[in-house]
Amino acid sequence: MSTLAENLVGLLKPMLPEKFRYVTSERNIDTLSAPTVIVTLQNIEPAPNIQAGSNLLTFRVTIAVPTSNFDKAEESLEDAVLGLLAAFDDLPAFLWSGANKVRYEDSLAFDITLTVTSRKD
Repeated sequence: MSTLAENLVGLLKPMLPEKFRYVTSERNIDTLSAPTVIVTLQNIEPAPNIQAGSNLLTFRVTIAVPTSNFDKAEESLEDAVLGLLAAFDDLPAFLWSGANKVRYEDSLAFDITLTVTSRKD
């Protein structure tokens, strides 16, 4: 059985470059060797104005890049986050509401809030 975060990664993988790595749990990553997408489920609540039994799932999707050279990392991060947002746009059931620049451990990153409505059945 896979987690909801693993299911989301399964949808994203074919849409993103092969060099990307994926993590589906809240854990430290020793050293980033490639752009890394970290997907974690953050919140589940009843979906408003939708059929009973529907839930609104909120994910935090973090895209982080190696930072051995900060100038190159900045450029790599911009390319990576724009590619990830384009992938979200190709998944019509998923809505992203913003991308905020953050630090992930010692790396440059963006956190993206992503929501989707799901049914129990």
